[in-house]
Amino acid sequence: MFQTLLIIFCVFCHASVTSENTNEDKNIAVLDKGILPVSKRDMALSFYVDVENQASEELSLSTKMLFCCELITEDDNDCNHMHLVGGQMGSLAPGQSRRITLIYVTLYPYNRKGRCMVAIYYKGAKNKMGLMKTEISFDTLVTTDVVPEALREYYDPATITLCDSPDQDPLHNCKAVNCHWKYGGSRSFYNTAHKRCEKVPLCETNLDAELPDIVYVPNINQCKDLSMPITEEDVKQLTRSASESTRFTAPEIPMITNIDCHHGQLNPITGFCDCEPGWTSAYPAGEDYIPSTVPYHMCTMRVPINETSDTHLPVDFNSPMMANLISTVTCLVTAIMVVLFSIVVHDCWIYQEKLRYAAGKKQPRVQFALSKNSVYQ
Repeated sequence: MFQTLLIIFCVFCHASVTSENTNEDKNIAVLDKGILPVSKRDMALSFYVDVENQASEELSLSTKMLFCCELITEDDNDCNHMHLVGGQMGSLAPGQSRRITLIYVTLYPYNRKGRCMVAIYYKGAKNKMGLMKTEISFDTLVTTDVVPEALREYYDPATITLCDSPDQDPLHNCKAVNCHWKYGGSRSFYNTAHKRCEKVPLCETNLDAELPDIVYVPNINQCKDLSMPITEEDVKQLTRSASESTRFTAPEIPMITNIDCHHGQLNPITGFCDCEPGWTSAYPAGEDYIPSTVPYHMCTMRVPINETSDTHLPVDFNSPMMANLISTVTCLVTAIMVVLFSIVVHDCWIYQEKLRYAAGKKQPRVQFALSKNSVYQ
């Protein structure tokens, strides 16, 4: 009796999952799958599945991602940060085929490798629903010999630089990638020592406290407890004489880890960039800098070669060109003043004559319309 029940249970389970087996379905057949070619200005990685309707009725299709895992290194397989956008794919007539696409929005479609499991849902005329799963592998790793098929129009192997870390950009001389953009906020801190994007810790403070007691320090990617008291040893170190051999030395201030100097070099003392001649920054001395994990860009504005961030291009007032310009402007101003003075004098004269005429005299001393035969009374 028990064996009979077990057989019935197994048959029922097999029937319930038949339509969920990868690439195995009596109504939908997978013809091809993969990723579409990427062009230089693309801001997404497109996954596709070519399917055929093998049912005897029209099917309504939709798709969504089940999970995506990116193999960042051999010991780092991340299945949380990638999210593919699917949705409704319309109806498919019997015997017809269609390409279903899912989009992964990213500014870094290159130098990535992994796999995604997607689900294709279909519904028939009698609202009979089914599900088929299929796995799509992707590989856009940048190499100097064999260019991936999807990146043939994206880069030239002769122009790339092989990097030590997957979070260094091989298309931009191994500069650090924008961790926010590449990992969608899941790994926002760039560790300059390891040359890797890392997760930011969750710093939970006491909500009932008057002031925050836990803060995040973006330069070192750590949470710091502000409520820790100063120890007796700290006081001893601070009060020791400067002449003692065991003098207390303050720890080195951590440098900004996410600064990009572009046309300049990082100054190890100030922590900001010294720009090359002809370049400056929106905030040259790092003014208004707010510590953050977001990349901070400097030396991106072109200026005249003798102009710096603190001084303006000097004007030589003794040059012949400047002297001629000043002389011309002076003459024009003088002429305008003479004309304005003449107009004012003339208007005053006419006004006085009108007053004399209004006072009872029949004719002003001077006719308003002056002519060759004008006479005085």
